[in-house]
Amino acid sequence: MSERSVIAKVLGPSCVAGIAVIAAIFVLGAGTSWGAAAAAAVTTTLIVTGTVAARTLRRHTRDLTQIAGAALLDSNQTTSASAIISTRNPLHPLALSVDRMREEIEHGATVAVEKRILESAFGALEASIAIIAPDGRVAYANESFREFEVLRVDRIETNATVERLVTATRNAGRPLVETTVVGKPARTLRLGAAALDDGHVVVSAVDASESNRLSAVRRDFVADASHELKTPIAAIQSSAETLRVALAHGDLDAADKFTAYVIENTTRLGHLVNDLLDLSRIESETLDVSPIDLAAIVIDQVDSFRTAATKRNITLEVAATTAMVAGDANHLSMAVRNLIANAIQNTAERGTVQVAIHCGDATAEVTVSDNGRGIPSRDLPRLFERFYRVDHARSRTDGGTGLGLAIVKHVAENHGGSIDVESALGEGSAFTLRIPRTQG
Repeated sequence: MSERSVIAKVLGPSCVAGIAVIAAIFVLGAGTSWGAAAAAAVTTTLIVTGTVAARTLRRHTRDLTQIAGAALLDSNQTTSASAIISTRNPLHPLALSVDRMREEIEHGATVAVEKRILESAFGALEASIAIIAPDGRVAYANESFREFEVLRVDRIETNATVERLVTATRNAGRPLVETTVVGKPARTLRLGAAALDDGHVVVSAVDASESNRLSAVRRDFVADASHELKTPIAAIQSSAETLRVALAHGDLDAADKFTAYVIENTTRLGHLVNDLLDLSRIESETLDVSPIDLAAIVIDQVDSFRTAATKRNITLEVAATTAMVAGDANHLSMAVRNLIANAIQNTAERGTVQVAIHCGDATAEVTVSDNGRGIPSRDLPRLFERFYRVDHARSRTDGGTGLGLAIVKHVAENHGGSIDVESALGEGSAFTLRIPRTQG
C-alpha cells in the first residue's frame, strides 16, 4: 500500500466530517435563514468532527505506541508490530516496515556479537590464526599471527610459501602444511591451512624454531650420552678380555694392570651415570624451597673434598660468612660440589683452590677460584653446555664427565640466579654462582 493510501485512510474521518458540514447546511437551511442554518451546521459538524477526531487520535496513538514498543530492541515486548496491528488498520504497512527494520538490526547485532566472540576466542589462543578471503584480503588475523610479519595491511605479504599454501589448499580441497623461514633473526614457521566452503582459507602458524632447537639438543644429548657411555664400557670389555687371557697364562702383573683398568673405567662409568641422573632430577623435579644458609652448604662440601685435594697436594681454602637464601638444599649442594670438583680437577699439584661467599644487596655469591691452567677465551661461551670439554683427552683422564658445569647452570637458573666465569690462560679461573637472597 502506498504512503498516499495510508494518509487517505488516516484522514478518512475528517473527510466524513466535511461532508457532514455540507449536508447540515442544506438540511437546516430549508426551514430557516441560510446564516442561522450555517451556524447551526458548523456547530453540529464541529461536535461530530471533534468526537470522531478524538476517537481516531486515541486509536492511532495506542497503535503507534504499540509499534514503537515493538521497535525498541531492549523492550519487554516480544510480539511483532505487524501481529499487533490489524491488516485493515492504515498503520499496518508502517508496522511491517518496523518489523523488517527490527529484524535487520537484530541480525546485524547478532553478527557483531558473534564476530566479537570469535575475535576474543582467537585472540586468547596461543595459536596464531588468520582467515584469508577469496580475493586475498586478510579477513581476520589475531595479534600473534601478525607478529610473524608474514602479513601486510589487509593483504598477504609477498611470501611465496604463504601464497602457494593458500592457493594449493583451495585447489586441493583438503588441509595442507608447509614450512617457511621469516624475519631477522630467522624463525622457522610451520604453516597449516584449511579451505572453507565459501572460499575463505584458515591459516595457522606455529613458531617451530624453539621446538626444532630442543629437538636438536635432545638428539645431540642422546648421541653424546651414548658416546660417553660407550667409551668406558668398551674399555671395561677390552680390559676384562685381556685380564682373562693374562690369568689363563699366569701373568699376574698383566692381570693386576688390567684389573686396575676395569676398576678405573667402572668408576668413571658410575660418575657419568650419577651425573646424568643428577641432571635429569634437576630438570624434572620441583624445587623443595626453604630458608638456607649458603655458608653451611659451602663448608660441608669443602670438607668432603679435603681428602681428594690432599692426595693431589692442593691447598683448599674457604672463607664463608652467613648468607641466607631461599632454595633447594640438595640442588644447591650439587652445584657447589661440581664447582669445587671442577676447580680441583683443573688445578695442578701444589696449586690452590679458594671458595668464598660474598653477600650483595640482592644476591649471595659463591666464588670458586683456582690458579690452574685457565680456559681459552674461545671456549668460554660453550663452557656450560652438556658434555662440552675444553680438553677432551685430559678431561677423560681426570675422570670428568662434561656434565658438571651444565648441572651448575641449571641449578642457578632454577633458583632465579646465574653462573659466570672469568679465566686467563696460565693464571686460573674463577666461577661465581649468584643466588637471590631471602627478602625481609
